[in-house]
Amino acid sequence: MLVESPLIGDTVRTPVRVWGSADTFEAVFRLKVTDTTGRTTADVRVTATSGTGTRGAFDVTFPYKPVRTGPGLLTAYYLSVRDGRAVTVPLYLNRLGEGRPDRTRLRGDVGRPAGVGGPAQLLTSPHRRTR
Repeated sequence: MLVESPLIGDTVRTPVRVWGSADTFEAVFRLKVTDTTGRTTADVRVTATSGTGTRGAFDVTFPYKPVRTGPGLLTAYYLSVRDGRAVTVPLYLNRLGEGRPDRTRLRGDVGRPAGVGGPAQLLTSPHRRTR
């Protein structure tokens, strides 16, 4: 799974638009937003344009409702009895149009200057064995 947007450290508002590509079983996976309190504020089913050995694109917009403005996480994951995996993107969740107080480093931005984002991805395919 490759989340192209939002980037690591981006400030997002509801509804959030997420796009990228994925190669998962039957092209199905989930996107979850967790707020600063650890509460899941959205958990949606996503279907890419293809999967099961072929990378497919996805582009979804969905609402979320955080308790307050602050750091949060976007997690792309798929459910698998064998080897479910997840991609996590640290974000700044903006509740009701409140501004971001500063460009502080978010959890997960290790080695990246504050305020600089990039795509988050799972580099191994769930259908290929790595040695």
